[in-house]
Amino acid sequence: MTSSGFCLLNNVAIGAAYARQAYGRAPHGPFARVAIVDFDIHHGNGTEDIVRALQPSRRLLPLPASWAPEHYQLFKPWLSEEEDAASVFFGSINLVDGPHFYPCSGREMDNDQAAPNIVNVELRPLRPPQAAPGTGKAKMLGPRKVKEYCQRASVEFREKVSSTLLPKLKAFAPDLLFISAGFDGHVEDHYHYLTEEDYAWITRELVAVAEGTSGKVISVLEGGYHVRPDGGPGKRLPGRPANSTRGARAPSGGPSGATSDDDEAGRDGVVKDCQSHINEETDGGLAKGVMAHVMALMDDAGTFNMAM
Repeated sequence: MTSSGFCLLNNVAIGAAYARQAYGRAPHGPFARVAIVDFDIHHGNGTEDIVRALQPSRRLLPLPASWAPEHYQLFKPWLSEEEDAASVFFGSINLVDGPHFYPCSGREMDNDQAAPNIVNVELRPLRPPQAAPGTGKAKMLGPRKVKEYCQRASVEFREKVSSTLLPKLKAFAPDLLFISAGFDGHVEDHYHYLTEEDYAWITRELVAVAEGTSGKVISVLEGGYHVRPDGGPGKRLPGRPANSTRGARAPSGGPSGATSDDDEAGRDGVVKDCQSHINEETDGGLAKGVMAHVMALMDDAGTFNMAM
């Protein structure tokens, strides 16, 4: 395996491997089953390769076509050679657009029975001809077309996550859930047409799965580019409704409604701090997506702890 993305080290895989290696075997801790869900718009090909290597496989060396084929064995367990493959889950929700969108992988047809705990959710490109994701032509769409694409992207995103990813994640029943939280699929980054409401929705869905088991979630910030709107402050993308960051509900008490005053004050303080730093007119998709994600992580969270 070689690094082919933007990071030399895979933070979320390192965290998941450490959690399982240090706390995955009784009596040392409760994290025997670890899941990673990556909603960065680029396929999590590096994380998938790491998880695939938890069971033995033969890989074809990338040799010139004139050379005889040669294979090598790949097997890199974290804790247990016998149990790792069945104890780690990886899901990626990503755009697939042939050769036009890096890393040109992550197709649903690549899901296979040999690795049932690896699930790719493939999002279709939404673009006019010759307007590949992230290009100048993709940035020049009119307000009506942007609104249409946002609506279509949201419907597909939620339907596919609900039908393909969530049932398998629930069946896996993770003790600890890592989120690779990438926001470069936000409409203001021009790669796809998701909004902060979509990021708030998937965050709440993932938290709900975690609450069915241990309730433990770790979110790791990944991609996202526009801290400011493309074109500068005051240049909200045409077709976007105002006040759209309200897609994340303000947090409330836990399922029983019983939370301590300190918990409530802690959550309220974080919400106010987020809101005080987000401005619809001057902040871009990354800032809005992160805010929606953080607020959704706290939504109906019962007790809330934050390490600064």
